[in-house]
Amino acid sequence: MDTKAILAEARAYVRANSPRMSPMRLGLQAYENQVYAAKQRGIPWGLTYGQWWRWWQRDDGTGKPRWLRRGNRAGCLMMLRKGDKGPYALGNVYCGTPTDNAADRRRHTPSTPSPECIAAGVAALRAYNAREVIGPDGTRYRMIKDAASAVGVHRRTLERWIGRGTWRYAEG
Repeated sequence: MDTKAILAEARAYVRANSPRMSPMRLGLQAYENQVYAAKQRGIPWGLTYGQWWRWWQRDDGTGKPRWLRRGNRAGCLMMLRKGDKGPYALGNVYCGTPTDNAADRRRHTPSTPSPECIAAGVAALRAYNAREVIGPDGTRYRMIKDAASAVGVHRRTLERWIGRGTWRYAEG
C-alpha cells in the first residue's frame, strides 16, 4: 500500500475509534511522521495505525505504556527493526532504546566491507582522481596529480586552490 493510502486509513481509523482530543488522536501525528521517515529511508511500512497504536500502548515494564517514554533521546523507547532489516511490521519490530539500536546495528554490520563495496569505492576514487584540471592560465592537465607535479606542489595544496577558485576542474 502506498503512503497516502496508509495515512488515509489511519485517519479514518482514528476518527471512528476515538474522542476528539484523546491520546490516540494525538498519536496520529507521530504515526504519520514515522511512516514518512520510513518512506524517505526506503523502508517498507507494514503496520496499520491500530497495530502501531496498540504496540505503543503495551506495558514498558514499569506498569505504564511505552508511549509515555517514546522518543529518540537517551533512555527513551523506540520501535526498532530486528537486525535493522526488513519492514516495520509486527514480528519484525521490538522495543528498545537508542543505545540498543546502535548496538544492534553494530552487531549486524560487517566489520570489513565486502569485495563489491571495496571495488565500488576504488572505482569511485579513480574516477574522482582522473578528473581533468585547468590552471589559472588555462593550461589543461589530465588529472590532479599531473597538475600538482607540474607546478611542484602537493595534490592537497592544489585541491585547496581549486576550492578557492584559482584552479578548477574541467566540466564533464
